[in-house]
Amino acid sequence: MSSDDARLGPLPHVRVRARLDDVRLRDRATVAGAHAQVTASTQSLAAAIRTAAPSVPVSAVTTDPATGTILAAIGPGGAGQLALRPVLADGKVTLAVDGLTVFGRSVPTDRLGTGDGGLGAEAGAPKDYPLGLKATSVDVRPDGLHVSLTGGPSTLPGT
Repeated sequence: MSSDDARLGPLPHVRVRARLDDVRLRDRATVAGAHAQVTASTQSLAAAIRTAAPSVPVSAVTTDPATGTILAAIGPGGAGQLALRPVLADGKVTLAVDGLTVFGRSVPTDRLGTGDGGLGAEAGAPKDYPLGLKATSVDVRPDGLHVSLTGGPSTLPGT
């Protein structure tokens, strides 16, 4: 299965390539395993940041694969630079605030009002992925954020 316009939590327009293994259609539809590759483009990441902080203008989002960070130019004229780092923990991916500068000066992240300094479940990210999927890897690449997910046996929803 594939989609170039899926929504994953707060991320719109996400590309998903998924494979279901050994699907059984009986009283309850089951699947022996599931695998998914998810790509959130820089435009998708910008939209998620705008949703999480609607009063903050986001003029551009880029990635820095060398440092593994996502960089957002925020505020009037891009006066601020928000650095986010993907974190893989307990089979889920969240974005942690790695740093913020405004007019070239560092701002303590505890002043951002993000609780633990991240953008994750509190910003609308899924609490559990469908089909028992768990994130197994996350990479920052030039075109955005790439996440691999794998799941074991599961019942298909709605059956």
